[in-house]
Amino acid sequence: MKKILLLLSLSVFAVSCNDDDLYVTADPARPVVPITVAAQQVEGSLCSYDLSISAAETGATVLYVVLPTSDRVPTSKEIYAGHYLPVTSPVVNIETESVDLAAGETFDINLEDLASGDSYTIYAVSVNADGIRSETVYTAAAVVPDLNASGTAIAAMSAATSFSGVPNLGGDFDAFVPVVTKTSDTEYTFNTFWGTTFVSQATGGNFDNQYTYPGKMTINADNTVKIVGTATQAYDNNGGTGVYNPCNNTIEYTLQETLFTGAPPVTVVLSLN
Repeated sequence: MKKILLLLSLSVFAVSCNDDDLYVTADPARPVVPITVAAQQVEGSLCSYDLSISAAETGATVLYVVLPTSDRVPTSKEIYAGHYLPVTSPVVNIETESVDLAAGETFDINLEDLASGDSYTIYAVSVNADGIRSETVYTAAAVVPDLNASGTAIAAMSAATSFSGVPNLGGDFDAFVPVVTKTSDTEYTFNTFWGTTFVSQATGGNFDNQYTYPGKMTINADNTVKIVGTATQAYDNNGGTGVYNPCNNTIEYTLQETLFTGAPPVTVVLSLN
């Protein structure tokens, strides 16, 4: 199970004067700055959390580590020293970032690289301008859903109320909003799979509302999709395939076609809104 140790530095480190650390600073020392930590899943993403950290004053440093909830709870000193070793692994990756802490800050934590279907805990401590860290370890919970669970794409398509797509054929193309009709829990018809102006932009001609690549999309239990074109012309006979990305709630599919001789397949990123 992969572990990530994140070190968030909100000001320049001062020396520490905790009894069990090796550094000493002059008295009188400022009191430790209390903080609050909360994790809120980012809207539209299953793999990212907004980490909100609020402090009573500026000039504090906050250090945090993300670990599986099943691992041993780290102490304040371990988080401060940056060498916390989980019970299950001696390897920890450390990342640092400097930001300005005002009344409260929000940071995105991408949990995509962590094991899906597991629960994680964010452990944080504060360090004041004199380098004194809090003995209290502040926590927040985060859960990575099972990204490979059967039927994830089916549920996401069913929950979507609108769709938008961006086609790509080696250049910049207009986004489009397809008309999507649900015919069953796993099948949807599209009036276009690449937009009504895509061919015009790709060729430089005036083909708006022509060669729009209508068809049917089938959502499979393994989160892949299959596309069958239904145009009266033969340019879309080979259809396409794709896969659902639960992290950003999109389906990326590739369309086979015979309009553009020698061109690579057209790819489309479809956002489920």
